[in-house]
Amino acid sequence: MEIRVPQGESRVLHFVLTPRLPVNGKADDWAFVCTSESSGAHVTELDVAFSKSTPLAERRNEAAILVVEIDRLVQTSTTAWRFHSPGFLFAHGHGDVKNCFDFSLGADQTTMVTRITCLDDVGENFKFSFAAMRTDMDSGACDIYASADPQGSVGRPD
Repeated sequence: MEIRVPQGESRVLHFVLTPRLPVNGKADDWAFVCTSESSGAHVTELDVAFSKSTPLAERRNEAAILVVEIDRLVQTSTTAWRFHSPGFLFAHGHGDVKNCFDFSLGADQTTMVTRITCLDDVGENFKFSFAAMRTDMDSGACDIYASADPQGSVGRPD
């Protein structure tokens, strides 16, 4: 999915994330759907594009803001899912080298807000996993799970 941020502005998009337990000992793709777009398609790649013509002094004001909520349908009377701080893990060697990402979690940790910026002309590619904690409400046992690694990029491709 390409997210184009208008010059000098921010763009806010809403997503629903459905965590899944591992299958055969391997992390599974978690359903990650943009509810701001009409297609409702599963997102496997995030490419965030900013305008190259934005003056340097204005670039701090540009951002893609992703509001990601854990799907309410996975919450039951016996199981609760919450983001495990910060909810987003970069793959080893494919992280946020340029410090483009800022994360915050809502009070109940079922909502993660990610602010993505790009201050210079050179972009970066990244691979990541979502991280969430699953709590068994009867026993109190908690397990932390991560999704399979999606990928993406941040840059000024104009």
